[in-house]
Amino acid sequence: FLRMSSASNNNKRKADEEVNEKEEKAEKTTTSSTADETKEEVSSSSSSDNNKIYHGSCHCGKVKIEVTSDLGTAGFGACNCSICYKDNTLSKMITPNNFKLISGQDDLSEYSFASKKVPHYFCKHCGVKMYCHGNIPEMGGEFYSVSVTVLDDVDLKGLPVVHMNGKTDWATVGTAKHEF
Repeated sequence: FLRMSSASNNNKRKADEEVNEKEEKAEKTTTSSTADETKEEVSSSSSSDNNKIYHGSCHCGKVKIEVTSDLGTAGFGACNCSICYKDNTLSKMITPNNFKLISGQDDLSEYSFASKKVPHYFCKHCGVKMYCHGNIPEMGGEFYSVSVTVLDDVDLKGLPVVHMNGKTDWATVGTAKHEF
């Protein structure tokens, strides 16, 4: 269901180049290229001029979140790690200061696996996966990865999807346009 779009890729490249220029001026780092690519994804959501506040909830409405992100221009990610692949997660990585749990702390359950470094949170009443929270240096440090399908005020159709190789090295594999 994903169709590659050269116009979308060109727009994404231009936006990425602008973000890269701003970030390079702001800070010089010497981390690996894989960490830099992922760190750009996380840090761009806190530094973009295109940020918007999105509201989200689980199916039953007990858990509510607020996310500040450049989702409308930067798109979201699809990962092939074991859990994202199994539950078909489409997510947006953001910095902690761009995530807010509005209600439902006591309505969340947690699932962790493997290294137990990135717990996944879901509503214990309706089962909807809301987000995960972790701190992985290779991914740019502390982050929230929000399931974009829980965001109530966003239309995902046509937004760019960045494919991540979570099975091995977290590198970006490619970008496509999302279609339903």
